[in-house]
Amino acid sequence: MKNVVKPECRHGCRFHQINDTLWMCRHASYGDGSYRLGTVADARALIEKMGGFERLDADRDKAEAREREAKEKEQRQKAQRLVQSLRYE
Repeated sequence: MKNVVKPECRHGCRFHQINDTLWMCRHASYGDGSYRLGTVADARALIEKMGGFERLDADRDKAEAREREAKEKEQRQKAQRLVQSLRYE
């Protein structure tokens, strides 16, 4: 099994995966793509065109909240099915 470690910024912000070889946050870039000339500048320009890191953070937070809510709903449904299957009438 392969252990995947997500990079962390020393400022405490979360990185966004731009592609397989490039992770970026407001302060830093990480990965093999960060060493290629112009890649980071192009990625930052694209991010700014999309609405900046603030929008990316907000979109990711919303997606994570939806996933968390769906997982909790599934767990509640599973518990309810279990309770119903154990009832003896």
